[in-house]
Amino acid sequence: MSEKSYFTIALDVKNSSDKKLISQKLEHISKKMNSRLKTLNHYAHIPFKVRMGDEIIAVFPSFSEGYDAYNELYNMLNKDLFGYEEKKLAAYIGVGFGFLDDENELDLHKINGSSLTSAFKARDYFLKNNKGYSRQYNQYNKYITTFFYSLDEGLPFEVVNHLISYINEICEKRTDKQKEVINLIELNPEISHLEIAKRVGTTENGVYKILQRSNYQLVKDAQFSLKKLLSFMQENYKKGDQ
Repeated sequence: MSEKSYFTIALDVKNSSDKKLISQKLEHISKKMNSRLKTLNHYAHIPFKVRMGDEIIAVFPSFSEGYDAYNELYNMLNKDLFGYEEKKLAAYIGVGFGFLDDENELDLHKINGSSLTSAFKARDYFLKNNKGYSRQYNQYNKYITTFFYSLDEGLPFEVVNHLISYINEICEKRTDKQKEVINLIELNPEISHLEIAKRVGTTENGVYKILQRSNYQLVKDAQFSLKKLLSFMQENYKKGDQ
């Protein structure tokens, strides 16, 4: 078993009847996500890869960077860019905290360990079976459901789920205009409020009000706190704790 703990993302498409179409879409998503990781300067032990045609798996050595990747993936799926039958691509996203049996094994069909097992249980047992334990955190998005889990129940994954649910629900309630402004900021960190105002057809003061009403800073602060918590959890989570 690895000395280091890992963060695993396991996505599975809901109602994936057209395997070929879904596989193509997931390959496209994986490529865009791996490109985004390079932009963020984030390292993946196993980058986003398609498995069995309707799954995406990724493994990260950093809990906090793993959250960034999860957040990017969630937002990407949530933008109607990858519609399935004219709708958003509906998916289960399970996230697991744990260890790897062999850090040198990179084959998705052979890799094993509690990090992956936790992610698969989050997705295949809790989410797919609509268990109340995970359902309480997914009241705001009918297309994408997520759950963070660890086989080691001493790890406070419940707190992580509460924070994720809090953040995602605020973001889901944003208007299209608020999402447009925030997307400009996220993709162009150096952009001025004046430039944003010109692009979206409002004033600088209008941009300020849009950000205020969207709870933009509140969400950024919550995400910062969540990443601090994840880093603290990982620093204090050692082999033998399970």
